[in-house]
Amino acid sequence: MELINALSNSLLNDSLGTSIPKIEVIAQLPEKSLIEHLYSSATVIIALANLLLVIYIFSKNNTKDKNTNEKNRKINLLKTLVLDYNISKFYSFFTDVSEKTKLVNVRGLSMEDRAKINDEINDLATDFRQSFIDLFIAIDNKLYDDILKKTDLLIDGLTNTIFDEGINLAHKPKFEESITKEIRLSKTEIIRTMFSYSGE
Repeated sequence: MELINALSNSLLNDSLGTSIPKIEVIAQLPEKSLIEHLYSSATVIIALANLLLVIYIFSKNNTKDKNTNEKNRKINLLKTLVLDYNISKFYSFFTDVSEKTKLVNVRGLSMEDRAKINDEINDLATDFRQSFIDLFIAIDNKLYDDILKKTDLLIDGLTNTIFDEGINLAHKPKFEESITKEIRLSKTEIIRTMFSYSGE
């Protein structure tokens, strides 16, 4: 009973405002293990990698969208400017060149007559460049260069053939092989170049 009285007295004393001794607990936190350090580091690295990946994907998609829009613009420009309104000039040029070259399909043509026919073909080529090929500058310089080069190769080839005395252009099969076939191939190549253009 004395023990109970002593406990009740100590509780009363404490509740009456006497000072209660403080008990300090000093506990050390356990040190992080190597695995915990690696885990923390890996988490930070993964978070940074995710951030960089998001930035990369965003910039890549943004660039891709710009490139796609530019391609579409160029293709629409080709369609509108060239194919819808000026393709007749393309076909007229090749028809006119074919007609002019038929003038060399005669026996005994003089060099003066050949020169006159060649000058007329060169004039047709100049008009074709100014009225049709130059339109491609507004679309794409590489496309312009390709079509101009193919046209120049045709005209240069025709000039060389017209003035080559070793080629008998009065002979129909030789004329077909040396002139008509070359015109047809050039026309096909230019058409292929125009229609394979993807805007790049």
